[in-house]
Amino acid sequence: MPLYELMVEWLLPFPLLLSVLAFVFVVLTAFLFSYLANEHEFLSRRSFLPALLYCLLMSSQALLLNMHPIIFANLFIIFSLNTLLNM
Repeated sequence: MPLYELMVEWLLPFPLLLSVLAFVFVVLTAFLFSYLANEHEFLSRRSFLPALLYCLLMSSQALLLNMHPIIFANLFIIFSLNTLLNM
């Protein structure tokens, strides 16, 4: 978590920017997850349902509406899952 701590330390004086950045990370991860589900045919038809469900689940906890290490880590977990499935 050193990268997360460094980012939060720099942006701590700007709480609105931290919230916007958290939103951007959630949306980016949602679309990446949707791409992953569509590319590897987890569903029978292509859709944005995985992205919608991911955004819904990530916004269901009040703690995750601001920047949190889980949001930052999920992006890298989805990237690594994509790499593993492409092998």
